[in-house]
Amino acid sequence: MQDFYDTATGMQYAFESDVTVTGKQGAWVFTAPHGDVLGPYPDTLTPGMAPYVPPVPPTLAQAQAAQTALLSTTCGAAIVAGFSSSALGAENHYPSDQVTQADIALAATYGGSLWCQSGSGVWAFEAHTLAQGQQVQADLHAHIQAQQGHYATLLGEVSAAPSVAAVQAVGW
Repeated sequence: MQDFYDTATGMQYAFESDVTVTGKQGAWVFTAPHGDVLGPYPDTLTPGMAPYVPPVPPTLAQAQAAQTALLSTTCGAAIVAGFSSSALGAENHYPSDQVTQADIALAATYGGSLWCQSGSGVWAFEAHTLAQGQQVQADLHAHIQAQQGHYATLLGEVSAAPSVAAVQAVGW
């Protein structure tokens, strides 16, 4: 195996031992055994393995920013993951994506049908009275508030964390 690395990007290139290498730094020519010239390759290739450069650990502020972004994404996913409501008498699971949230708001204003999954796992487009729609909306609101409250608590932990490891340990 013949190793080269790109000094500009650090990308490693490996050529089989039957590839002929001619030329010089900045003008290498790689020829396959059957005579075809391989490439093009960057003119910044140099023979050997790329030197190991250990990763630079993040600062506390960088770790906090990254963890805050991760927690924000996770909170958003938890909000739209669905919630439960007993508005129809028995507990049902409701989706909570943005379209469904708008449908729930309409059902809370006018009544109407909403998608829900029964405890036995069957999905149905169930009619809801105005009062039932309002209860579903109240349960959705409680679900969203619970997720955002949890997120706020975790942001406090991230902010108070004294080290990068402590920041990275804060999870949903």
